[in-house]
Amino acid sequence: MISAGDHRVALVVYGEGLGAVAVVQQAAGNGDEPSGLSHLPAVSIGGAAGHELATALGTIVRFQKDGVAYTVIGSVPPVAAEAAARAIS
Repeated sequence: MISAGDHRVALVVYGEGLGAVAVVQQAAGNGDEPSGLSHLPAVSIGGAAGHELATALGTIVRFQKDGVAYTVIGSVPPVAAEAAARAIS
């Protein structure tokens, strides 16, 4: 567990090197998407609506489910980040 201000955040890294994927879990807010990703393409992760930022350097997927906000980030293609997100949802 790590802290982000007054909020507790869990950070877990799966894998090693450039293929690693980091997952950040924290209590979800009031349902709003505070991450600034709301204008990006939408994705469905295990039935939960989310957003994705895919670049040549890596991918970020953010979604909320059951009161928890998840951020999946890695230097991986979108299909790998989405698969990792679905595996934890």
